[in-house]
Amino acid sequence: MTRQESQPIENPNAYLPRGEKLAATYAGRHVREYDSFDPRLVIDIVQNGNYMGKIIADRHTSFETGTAISLDQVELISARRKARLIFAIGKSIFGDNGTIRHEVYSPEGIIGYAFGDNLDFYLASLLHDDPKIKEKVQNGEGGFDEEVQRYLERELGLPGLFDQ
Repeated sequence: MTRQESQPIENPNAYLPRGEKLAATYAGRHVREYDSFDPRLVIDIVQNGNYMGKIIADRHTSFETGTAISLDQVELISARRKARLIFAIGKSIFGDNGTIRHEVYSPEGIIGYAFGDNLDFYLASLLHDDPKIKEKVQNGEGGFDEEVQRYLERELGLPGLFDQ
């Protein structure tokens, strides 16, 4: 008996839970890179040896926009609370000299711009000192403008985060 359209063949890989394929770890497992149907970077926030929460940096896929960038949205989970959106990347603008700047949106609206690529690893490099992470950041030349930096310091509760 053949399958009819009302009985589609299910792909069990489409229902893998989030975080099924761990691709790499950095900074003593405080930064975990997942590469599956939901690629992302999970960054633990550790201050003075105490676990304060984690940041989930979801990746933009080229399927969504036609251009692949390293960041789609960033969520914060602190003290076992539900994830809340910190910021999301909006429209990408290509400059004359080949640079790319991305609009950064908070839940309230646009807050500033991000530049370059490997923004997820750039965020991880601010919280953890690991040579492998720093190497990925240098390859992408990612960064945030001053408005986004001030916003992130306030939202993450980490004053002086960008003073390094």
